[in-house]
Amino acid sequence: MKRFFCLGLVFSVFLSVATGQNMRILVTPFANNSSGEYGWLGFGIEASVISDIACIKSVQVIGTQDRKKALEEQALQLSGLVEAEKVLRVGRMLGANLIITGEYTAIGQDVRLTARLLLAEKGQVIASVKKDGNIHQIFEMQDEIVIGLLGGIDEANADGFKKVSLSEAELASIRKRDATFAGYEYASKGFELNAVVPQEFLVIEQAIFKYINQERQKAGLTPFLYNARLAALSRYHSMNMQIYNFFDLTDQNGMGPLARKLIFAPEIFGNVGQMVASLGGGDPDVIAKNFVNYWMQGEFKSVVLSKDWNYIGVGIYRGDGNAYKYYCTVTPANLWVELVSSLPKNVPYGSEVELTFRFIGNYPKDQVGIIVRFPDPDARYFNKDSSFSTGSGLFKPERWDGEFFTIKIMCDKGRGAYMIQPAKGTEFVPYGMTFTSR
Repeated sequence: MKRFFCLGLVFSVFLSVATGQNMRILVTPFANNSSGEYGWLGFGIEASVISDIACIKSVQVIGTQDRKKALEEQALQLSGLVEAEKVLRVGRMLGANLIITGEYTAIGQDVRLTARLLLAEKGQVIASVKKDGNIHQIFEMQDEIVIGLLGGIDEANADGFKKVSLSEAELASIRKRDATFAGYEYASKGFELNAVVPQEFLVIEQAIFKYINQERQKAGLTPFLYNARLAALSRYHSMNMQIYNFFDLTDQNGMGPLARKLIFAPEIFGNVGQMVASLGGGDPDVIAKNFVNYWMQGEFKSVVLSKDWNYIGVGIYRGDGNAYKYYCTVTPANLWVELVSSLPKNVPYGSEVELTFRFIGNYPKDQVGIIVRFPDPDARYFNKDSSFSTGSGLFKPERWDGEFFTIKIMCDKGRGAYMIQPAKGTEFVPYGMTFTSR
């Protein structure tokens, strides 16, 4: 009886995928029906739903950046359309055949989350889900939204799309927790802040970047390069200082610059620092000069003129209720590489994973490598000269394409977490990112 049941289950999963159309889903921002203080929640929901769908092998998902790019490129063609028409038009532009839309209402600690699955061609709703819960249950609510939408398709009106039956591995991957609620809130607020940066802030940030590099050139030093992820990290810290009324490198959650980078920008590897200032308002160019002069006359002069950093990001924030006080954070960093490809989830044991990185360091390329730490501490990794290491291996680039390089990892060194840590010669960053093989 058990054997017959298992065979029937496998057949059901196969049938639901094989007889339906290939799903390519666009996830749109979830609308906030609450007060402005909960605006960040929609960005977190959108990112989490995209991440959950990416765990499902039979479904393709279109990311936030692709949607933003399409909106920017087609701004004229989309002008005059109502929001619902824009969503459908952008979905079709990106090759989506299904679209997820939704909204949420938050009052105190209570949240109602509603989502719909639409046919991109017609705009017809073929599945809908509503979840109520405490805001600290948002992880479970987001997961159940995805499971409920894809498993609750009205097949009679779905133009050939079938309900998706998820495997146990896919369900486990969707429900896996990679962050605390504090980390989720932190990252989501950063997404919100950087979604639309006021032009006023950008002008001041660019001027500060220019004047810092002028100081370096006077000292005969190489100018800093600009990094958008570091700028986003800086803006969020400046916002926190204003909102939570503190002035320090350690934020209201007790996290320093590196801890914030690991949450907000884990894909860029290297060391980071930070410097802060808070000054009065005025002309944007004058504000920028005053910030740089402040740093050059104090303890942060050594940071501005340091040879240890190769990139910086500048972030300005001014609260609505304080028109004459600006907070500024500058995040300098010695960056090595950036992970370009997405880390896979639940990789089958024995399969190969190919990862693409971008080299952003200022050291010779022949020193570039990626250390991979294996789940099995006794597993051996053999080098080309027949020497071997135990529990980890140094992977050298398989091929280069300009500044981009790839490595290939065979997941046969145990079941569990594989950690990647970029290396520079014999040095390596003291933290990493992981993917799981099962």
